[in-house]
Amino acid sequence: MNKLFYTFVICHLTLIAVSQCRVDSTLFFKYDLGSTTKEPLNLTVYSYNLDNSIGHEILFHWDKTHSVWNSTNQTEYAYNGEGMLTEELTQEWNVASNSWKNSFKFNYHYNSNGELINSFYNEWDSATSSWKNSFLRSYYYNSKGDQTQYLFQNWNESTSSWMNSSKYEYTYNVEGKILSELFQKWNASSSLWINGNKTDYFYNSNSIVTQEVMQIWDTSSVAWLNSGKEIFTYRLDGNLSFVNHDLWSRNNMDWVKFRLESFTYDGNNDKVGRLNQAWDDLDSAWVNDLKDTWEYNANRDLVANDFYYFWDESSMRYNFHYREEYICAQMTQTKDPNKDKAYFIFPNPVSNNTVTVHSESGDEFRLWDISGNTVFRSILDKGANQVKLGSLTSGIYIAKVGKKIQKLWVK
Repeated sequence: MNKLFYTFVICHLTLIAVSQCRVDSTLFFKYDLGSTTKEPLNLTVYSYNLDNSIGHEILFHWDKTHSVWNSTNQTEYAYNGEGMLTEELTQEWNVASNSWKNSFKFNYHYNSNGELINSFYNEWDSATSSWKNSFLRSYYYNSKGDQTQYLFQNWNESTSSWMNSSKYEYTYNVEGKILSELFQKWNASSSLWINGNKTDYFYNSNSIVTQEVMQIWDTSSVAWLNSGKEIFTYRLDGNLSFVNHDLWSRNNMDWVKFRLESFTYDGNNDKVGRLNQAWDDLDSAWVNDLKDTWEYNANRDLVANDFYYFWDESSMRYNFHYREEYICAQMTQTKDPNKDKAYFIFPNPVSNNTVTVHSESGDEFRLWDISGNTVFRSILDKGANQVKLGSLTSGIYIAKVGKKIQKLWVK
């Protein structure tokens, strides 16, 4: 059986100021309520090529009964001569056959300028032992290299051809900053693109985004209606301080408070805290919901992330506490895969089993429970996606979109 025993060798490294700690493994722990003892849940191990590009990653789940790590899935990365990613192949561990089985893969193609022009997603058909077309993503650019359109197409088995599904169109200002993002769905009956939603971006005099306004297309009034708004507030040093998430109230015809994110930093301007609060209409006050804390070593490398959720007002504590630790065994000039993680799922925690998932290029969205079982899979469009997760039990899940991994809390 493919297992990895819970043994780690601590390496003594001489840190130099110009190097970064390359993350070679990520450990995910859970704390019992009121306990200071952490229990291992998941382990991700990375291996790298000579140029420090990631070559392979494998996810393990901790078997508490037998005190071993059991394989769940792995991904292999391939590159061309210019170092650009050309393939991601993901396999799942099959317990019955005691071997890896193909699951899905992405293949990437570029133009002479090195710009990504399309990517193919294929799923493995075990019945025919072959790869089957699933979807195609195509990218288009202007003369400045700004992406102006992203087209998503599905494979039609009956016609053996690619069929339009959805697309995004982008506009920019003279500085190359994105001004608007328009999402449309293809209507096969009318052979027309139908408006879905759009986002407008606003900037300050320093060309830093200060506001994003989301609108949805209303077919009955044939007009754009406000949906959501995010307002970004920065400190004098340029670090993000607050993000206000507002929703549009059709009853009040005005913006209403929804969520507030607050960020704190240490003396090195590294982010050390994030507090997420929900607005309580009854008390007209912000109520704690979840929080994150980050830890760094003396070389300012990210070494741990603690996250807490389900605030209990009566006991003045969070009911759930998880921790992720980043282990490195080598110094490198390249950026770590877990450095500066972006929060790409909103809201988090999830209260109605519907989330907005942001994908930079259109990817597979996958959820695992803390036992390593896949509980949800979906193919995303580029940009913002409204995803219904179905019936999920309350708890914490591991979400992955492309190479990004985030914890997702379900109420």
